[in-house]
Amino acid sequence: MKDSNKNKTNSFTYALVEDEYYTAHELKTTMAHLRSNYVLLDQAEDVEGMIELLQNNKVDLLITDIQLSDGLCFDALDKLKLSDLPIIFTTAYVQYREKAKQYNTVDYLLKPYSPEMLEKAILKFEK
Repeated sequence: MKDSNKNKTNSFTYALVEDEYYTAHELKTTMAHLRSNYVLLDQAEDVEGMIELLQNNKVDLLITDIQLSDGLCFDALDKLKLSDLPIIFTTAYVQYREKAKQYNTVDYLLKPYSPEMLEKAILKFEK
């Protein structure tokens, strides 16, 4: 546990892509509680917004839902060719797990996930 406390002092930026308002709000609240030193640079709700967000911001970590209102997050990732961006995928669908492995996947969280599951994913990212 000493390592996780040390990592909590590091400051990272992250972006959030989530099309469900309450899920996005809960995730931002949980992130603020788990890592108050992490800075949310921007947020998007769909593939087009995700493309714009990632073109305009350099983030250390992306937390994204997979199935968005206008397509899959993979559409944006493939268009932007972001192979080295660490990603925590959040989804209610297990069938995208294999596709997610094509990217720099930190973790694949099935909704509804607990704050403890998110904490474990963040610790993987920090290592």
